[in-house]
Amino acid sequence: MVKRSVLISTLLLLFLGRCAMTEMPMPHDNPLDRIYDSGDYRMVLTGTIVSLTESQLNWSGIFRVEKGEVDVRDVQMNGSAVIYRSAAEPSAADLDAVKKAQSLSGAFSAVGGCSVGPKDESYAGACAVTSTPKGYFILKFPYRDSSKSGTLYSNFVEIQ
Repeated sequence: MVKRSVLISTLLLLFLGRCAMTEMPMPHDNPLDRIYDSGDYRMVLTGTIVSLTESQLNWSGIFRVEKGEVDVRDVQMNGSAVIYRSAAEPSAADLDAVKKAQSLSGAFSAVGGCSVGPKDESYAGACAVTSTPKGYFILKFPYRDSSKSGTLYSNFVEIQ
């Protein structure tokens, strides 16, 4: 009887562990969440310190909330993104602005830009931040798809 309950417990843990690896569609309320919704899109931004004077911002691709990764034939970027930075943590107004793809508060200012272009059928990319390499960062991309033009934000990322 003890062996049977141990076996059942082990199988249950294995099953639950496999389920935990799958992202479930759910709201992301934390502005520093690595996966964050901006309008109909999602973009995962990460940041690392390269040196005392430079940080690197990376993203793996752009995803439509309902349909998965965006193909470069479906959505066109204009070729550049604006890097915004703030010394202070994003406010509730900033969080709401990203959800609605609107303008950020005055705490965030543009500190540079970077080129955005398709690579192997994806919009994965990276850019360097050299002027002020620490703080809270977010990228803003103008886009155009078959039905509209708009603004896409990444998630906020903290680099300290």
